[in-house]
Amino acid sequence: MPVVWRHLGEEESEGDLSFDRLNPCGVHSPNNYYYVWEVQRRRT
Repeated sequence: MPVVWRHLGEEESEGDLSFDRLNPCGVHSPNNYYYVWEVQRRRT
């Protein structure tokens, strides 16, 4: 499973990506996924 959250804050503050978590805390399937993200490139 790819790890996103290590660089999430860096990408949001210094990069051109924004992350919105779609599933609430505690709603996940540990064998399949933990967090579901919508990722968008910011317009400049």
